[in-house]
Amino acid sequence: ALGRKFHRIALGGVRDEAELRGHRRTYIGSMPGNIMQALISMKVNNPVILLDEIDKLTRNAMFNPSGAMLELLDPEQNHTFKDHYINTPFDLSKVLFLCTCNDLNTIDRPLLDRMEVIDLSGYTVEEKLHIATTHLLPKQLKLHALQQPDLEQDGNPDAQGMSAEIADPSGLVTTQDKQGAPPPDQPRLIMSKAAITDLISKWTMESGVRSLERRVAQICRWAALRLAGAGTEVAKPDGDVGGGEADKLAEASLAECGPNAQGQLIVDAHHLPYIVGAEIFEPDLAERLSVGVAMGLGVTATGGQLLFVEATRSKGSGRLTVT
Repeated sequence: ALGRKFHRIALGGVRDEAELRGHRRTYIGSMPGNIMQALISMKVNNPVILLDEIDKLTRNAMFNPSGAMLELLDPEQNHTFKDHYINTPFDLSKVLFLCTCNDLNTIDRPLLDRMEVIDLSGYTVEEKLHIATTHLLPKQLKLHALQQPDLEQDGNPDAQGMSAEIADPSGLVTTQDKQGAPPPDQPRLIMSKAAITDLISKWTMESGVRSLERRVAQICRWAALRLAGAGTEVAKPDGDVGGGEADKLAEASLAECGPNAQGQLIVDAHHLPYIVGAEIFEPDLAERLSVGVAMGLGVTATGGQLLFVEATRSKGSGRLTVT
């Protein structure tokens, strides 16, 4: 958007300010700091530099890299920034610094005063659904080889109209037309929007999408095993380890997934408990409050949790005890 070059510097675990300011040339193995190395590699003086995880800077009695960041992020001082290795003032006022963090409480107050804080809330269910359908699911389909290969790109353009010989269990070789295969742009695994929505609300509870991507990858692994003929075990949502009606119900439910005549698996919302296990979270719990129950909210740096306060009625003894 700005037309500038971009560079990322990871600050997690940085404990020595020399990594930012550079080492003096009197030391063996000395080199410029990360800031000057970024400018040297990009060969411009006005890039966008992302200082990732600035709240993870390590601080102890001997080292305090947050002190070096004071001059670096102060627009009134960084026009004369001096790297120890170069030992010459350099103008950093044209550089746009962006910092990321998870918890503001671990950042030194003087350093926090030099930054403008922009709070970014977590993704909504609709945003996670869009991210999953446009990015996460296509990425996992490609990693698990569940995308239908394009035969024209494989160097055999005449293969699409050809027939294939298939050996059946009786030992006979039959011919099957490849028109029954899915089109090249159709994947082997199809997840409905209802399935992805339930996966977001009932199996994940986070502001980002890391756990959602792991759940999508779990479903892709199940689909790959089922297409290979090895996906026979069923996740038991009720915790029952033995056989019985639950296993038969699960097998019947998963039989609806396929593969169909085109070799595709279609996963819907009611199939998820038998693929990824029992539901972990119960959505819309606050909408089912009963009489005598009040709802509160506990907020932490990593998210929040609903708190339910219940009032009970019992026969007392006629005395009041204050503690």
